[in-house]
Amino acid sequence: FHLDVQPNPNVYIGGNRSVCEFDTIHIIGWVAPGWYSHYAYHWSPSAWLDDSTASDVVFTPGMNTKVVLVVTTPAGCIGVDSTDITIHPGNFAALDTDFSVCPHDSVQLVPTGGVSYRWYPTIYLSDSLSATPWVFGVTSVNYAAIATSQYGCLDTVYAKVTVQPAAVINVGDSVTLYPGQT
Repeated sequence: FHLDVQPNPNVYIGGNRSVCEFDTIHIIGWVAPGWYSHYAYHWSPSAWLDDSTASDVVFTPGMNTKVVLVVTTPAGCIGVDSTDITIHPGNFAALDTDFSVCPHDSVQLVPTGGVSYRWYPTIYLSDSLSATPWVFGVTSVNYAAIATSQYGCLDTVYAKVTVQPAAVINVGDSVTLYPGQT
């Protein structure tokens, strides 16, 4: 006769982790002993996973959740592990979007929500890595800033700095006026 001895799976999917709202993370289910090849995988909740029956999955954030992996053998031997996943906001930065200045005047861009910024393009900026750079406008420019949150998440804000045309004053030709003349 045939005796099939199936191992009790030891499952490990790693510790708790976090992810930014619009990113994804890969979660790998490690199962020991590795020599056994007939394990069945069941991840839950499956709503944010690409394949709830694979040994490794891609998690697309929906909300903070506990992900559980249950590994079984055909005889019913079972192993379980879980991890808590914290979702950090992806839309965290804000900035006024339209600014208007006179030629050779300046305006300060003051975004909120991020801990660091990288501005593009760098033209007419006091410092492209500053959280609050000054724009010394010569011509109109559309700026974008990539903001980084305290959790390492990225967001983009945009600002349009319009340089208005310089005023043109025409006082006409010189004229000599004598008392009583207009």
